[in-house]
Amino acid sequence: MDAKTLGRLITLHGVMLGSDQIGERENARDAIKRILEDHGYTWSDLLPLMSGASHVGEAGSDTVDAPPWADVAERAGGPALRTAGEILERLLAVLTDHVELERHEVIAIALWVMHTFVFDKFTVTPRLLLESPVRGCGKTTVLVLLEALGRHSLRFDGVSPAGLFRLIERDHPTLLCDEVDTYGLKGDGGLRQVLNSGHRRGGRILRCTRDGGRQQFSTFAPVALAAIGTETLPLPLQQRSIVIHMKRTARTLKRVDEATMSSLGPICSALHAWAKRAALNLDPEMPPELRNRAADNWRPLIAIADLCGDEYGRQAREAAIAMSGDTFLDEDPVVTLLKDIRGVFDARGVDRISSRELVDTLVVPDDSPWVEWRGQNGEQQSHRLTQSELARLLRPFHIRPRSMWPEKRTLDAKSTKGYQRQHFEEAWRAYCHPADARPQRAQLRVIDA
Repeated sequence: MDAKTLGRLITLHGVMLGSDQIGERENARDAIKRILEDHGYTWSDLLPLMSGASHVGEAGSDTVDAPPWADVAERAGGPALRTAGEILERLLAVLTDHVELERHEVIAIALWVMHTFVFDKFTVTPRLLLESPVRGCGKTTVLVLLEALGRHSLRFDGVSPAGLFRLIERDHPTLLCDEVDTYGLKGDGGLRQVLNSGHRRGGRILRCTRDGGRQQFSTFAPVALAAIGTETLPLPLQQRSIVIHMKRTARTLKRVDEATMSSLGPICSALHAWAKRAALNLDPEMPPELRNRAADNWRPLIAIADLCGDEYGRQAREAAIAMSGDTFLDEDPVVTLLKDIRGVFDARGVDRISSRELVDTLVVPDDSPWVEWRGQNGEQQSHRLTQSELARLLRPFHIRPRSMWPEKRTLDAKSTKGYQRQHFEEAWRAYCHPADARPQRAQLRVIDA
């Protein structure tokens, strides 16, 4: 690429980030894309190319190579980013300056940014879910920062399933989805398929072509989502996500302006160079508190944190435990139900219980997932778990309610439906660890005639 073309790239990049006109920004982005494609580059090469501008023409050459890792920030007037730990430290500082977050949430987002450059080395790419109770909590600000810092990032406010999986197949970008609460994910199975399947390497969507053939589209790519609340998001997508709970703040935060965006270029360039040299342990030691999908989500981030230093490895594990300790989101809800039912039987010391009493006990704790049950896939409006829903959830385990009589038989006594402990034993052995029972308060005893 000659010096004139490179200069035009830099000018267009400034317009794309700094213009107040949406049309100007989009036109600049399209022009940058055409220049990169014409010269055999991708979006991932843009910042390294611009950061290496000072090398144009050196030694009689008009080609531009990605700048050396340690020199990138130094040439931009900032401190050199010579190690992974220094890059992570700089990311933490940027996030802390511009958004209100807990320390462990800052750690999670910064590590997630680094993971976008090496996600293809791992089996899982966790979704990053930014949720807040109301607008104006900084979700879009985080996405804007991620757009400048992440690998080949693309931010948008809406997308079709076909547009999404075709984009991933072509570019494998970092997808930044804003206003996700307006996407209608509960009713759009196609969009859910792309977002869910792309969580794990090998995820694909199969489509038939007009000539009768078949075409597969890869869906494996990093995804960040921003939404108001989580009521509109299906539970399987939440299970695949590291959730950041954002809130408003009275603290004065720095604005994300053109100067801010320009200062992020050296960090992104350093990340590009780091990714080429990173010698990651793909199977780091995981906290015992993390199991199943929660452990899968955090494994890439903890592997990167270990590379940044022992202290960051410790902080990442503490963040993982603090943010992913909810076993209800970590596993299938039916497994959680089995554990809770075992807690009811153990606490009462009974061998049988009526359906009504079992449901009434399950919904006693205010934080019980059965108080605001939204269906097994999280697609329903929240409501109290019902006896019929309890029966449907247990049916795949061949556990069904049976007729029972109260302990004290009277002339006006009536039988009721209930469950016997012995019918749960096999399912408990197969799906529940002995230490996972959550005790419940004992109430009434119901036995067979």
